[in-house]
Amino acid sequence: MGKFLFQLTGTIITLAIIGFIGYLVFSRLFQSTDDNESNEVVAVKEYSYKANISATVSDLNIEHNICRNGETGMNLSSKQTFYNLKGTTCYTKIRFFDEDGRPLVGKSARDEDGSFCIIGNLTPDDNECVNDQCVFVAYDQFDIPQDKETIYYICDIRIFILNNNGERVELAHSNPSRFHLSH
Repeated sequence: MGKFLFQLTGTIITLAIIGFIGYLVFSRLFQSTDDNESNEVVAVKEYSYKANISATVSDLNIEHNICRNGETGMNLSSKQTFYNLKGTTCYTKIRFFDEDGRPLVGKSARDEDGSFCIIGNLTPDDNECVNDQCVFVAYDQFDIPQDKETIYYICDIRIFILNNNGERVELAHSNPSRFHLSH
């Protein structure tokens, strides 16, 4: 009977040691939920895309004949929603095209290729952030040919972030909107 109790005690101690070692190993592998959330934010900032980042653009609306600072133009309004991008700089690019889909040449607002566009940015302060954007565009930015009384244009909105290499990673885009200007 003594030998049996000795073996039983040894087995219990061995199992307790194995259990304790297992606990230490698994507790490091599976951290608490709070630790995982902070790792996701860091992962987004490092663009490893583990946090399911995304964005949407909706409700693109064009309002004409707006006067601002002595200029006449139009307001481009849209609703943008950003998901899991807290603390990440997100860029909005409004692009303009002729009715055949060719990019317009920019006068003062243009991208690195010389195309007419407006680029802004926003850094969401929450993991679900809604932004109602309204951008004024002066009519004098458009070249309206004198031989045409009315000309049609197209615009769209793109949302992107920059990856670690400074390259654009597109998250969302609007449907193209057609509008016209006349003399």
